[in-house]
Amino acid sequence: MTRHGGRTGIRGDLPWQRRDVLGGFAGIAAAGSLAIAGCLDAAPGDPDDDGATDGDGEEDDSDDDGTGNADLSYDTESVMWSAGPTETAVVLLVDNDDATRWLERRRLEDDESAVAFLDGTSFDEAAVIALEAGVPTPCHSLELDDVALEDGGVRVEAAIRDGSATDEDCPQQEMTVARFVRASVGGEAPTEGTVHLVDRDGTERSLGFSVEQTTEGSGSGDSDE
Repeated sequence: MTRHGGRTGIRGDLPWQRRDVLGGFAGIAAAGSLAIAGCLDAAPGDPDDDGATDGDGEEDDSDDDGTGNADLSYDTESVMWSAGPTETAVVLLVDNDDATRWLERRRLEDDESAVAFLDGTSFDEAAVIALEAGVPTPCHSLELDDVALEDGGVRVEAAIRDGSATDEDCPQQEMTVARFVRASVGGEAPTEGTVHLVDRDGTERSLGFSVEQTTEGSGSGDSDE
């Protein structure tokens, strides 16, 4: 399990707290807020087959299946904000400077959920995989399906899903949703890996990330906005 000691945080005056994805788009007009809240209530996280939980902030210590996954631990958080369209991208955050830049480029310095999660990371023991994508409504989410070790790196499987009920009219508004995966391998930060994502239109994407990756290219990485 990831430990959180001996670090200098991004904003040390913020307490650890969680909130659901509704906090990421509190500024949406009141006319659409009731519909948004309804669709979010309709889409609770489902447990993974291996016993892990998809809920934000939950931790998982993987069982040893012969692949070394017993050395892998991770937890996760999701944030959403009003912006779009957004290109699907992934970047590996390996220190507080990376985390601060990620927040500033998306104007999320005051998003308490995102700041608290990144601020709670001990980067000498873990790194944060930051995956983001555009979604057509606030009822969509970026769900984590699996995290495992593969070929010396971390493999993440995720999908964009519509959490609204079949008879529910969710307001059409372009949003951006990000999924953080804070991963540690044997008490050390991972340096590379791959994300396999089913996008909003059903397209399967494979995005690589690594410590050396500093600019956006081929649908992955981070960029100035």
